[in-house]
Amino acid sequence: MPQRRPIVFLAAQPTVARGRPAPHTGLDPLYEHGDVVVLIQPGDAPSFNAERCMRLIESRLEPFDPERDMFAFAGGDQLALFMTALVLADICRDEGITSVTWLRYERGLDDRGNRTHKGAKYVPVEVPVCGGSADAYLIETVGDVPRDGAA
Repeated sequence: MPQRRPIVFLAAQPTVARGRPAPHTGLDPLYEHGDVVVLIQPGDAPSFNAERCMRLIESRLEPFDPERDMFAFAGGDQLALFMTALVLADICRDEGITSVTWLRYERGLDDRGNRTHKGAKYVPVEVPVCGGSADAYLIETVGDVPRDGAA
């Protein structure tokens, strides 16, 4: 059986304000990493339908495979990103997943070394998940900080 392409779970559909030019970059660079699935689509309205949107995100994340799939945010309702993180945290806890891949937006550089959206790309970053490798990562990089506020 052939393997499916990786999925890029985009937290929300980016929006374009009325009377403004189109966003600086399309979603084309995301498709270089896999098929794009938008978790919160126009009209889902997470601020007004939070419970329904949480169920939609859970449903749309059904095919999630931590070995192959990635997450990204390219604009849109920021509440969608927060809701996606909450649902993903539950999935990771329940399935023992210790890290996920985030696609970080990286702008290109012009001839003078200034950042520009021309030539922008998404770069995979492995993110440890709390309760898994994140605790070890924090202890390694920050030290074992007492949780009760004592120094």
